[in-house]
Amino acid sequence: MRTKRIRSALAGAGVVGAVLLTTSASASTAGAAPHGIVHLASFTDNDGAAASVVLSGALGDFGEAVSVNPDGSISTGHGGQQNFVLTQGTFRIDFSALDRKFAAAFQTHPVDQRSCSGHITVSGSASVVPGSGTGAYKGIAGRFQVALTLDELVPQTQCDWTGSMLKQSIVILGSGELSLAG
Repeated sequence: MRTKRIRSALAGAGVVGAVLLTTSASASTAGAAPHGIVHLASFTDNDGAAASVVLSGALGDFGEAVSVNPDGSISTGHGGQQNFVLTQGTFRIDFSALDRKFAAAFQTHPVDQRSCSGHITVSGSASVVPGSGTGAYKGIAGRFQVALTLDELVPQTQCDWTGSMLKQSIVILGSGELSLAG
């Protein structure tokens, strides 16, 4: 059960780590390849695979992230990549390294025995998966620095990471420089 929770945190938040670049009408009509700093905010309050994502900065968009395997098929085990399904297209971010750091953090950050609550934050880089962009994101490239934060309350009857949760918040914040091939 905990493995599912660990991986779904990345799926939802993977949303916590995705920075997106979208095209603007002025950039596309000018023929320039848009690029610049993009900020990401992602949030979920459950172990499901979907998370809300908002991107702002040089370009902006919003939508959801879905956990996928490297071949693009849906990953019920949250395989380290997130497919961002946005209003202007899709692209994938590789969160594999952040996923491993997050899973390891459960070993070094125990649940507080007084409050039966836990907090974990990990940070790292995540890259756009080459060739994964569609729509306005065809040719997207770049890397971001992201932080994934989990806050969770668990029942007092099983005050550790192995039990069910009462409530959680998974937030991913980050920024990075992205570009679109022009």
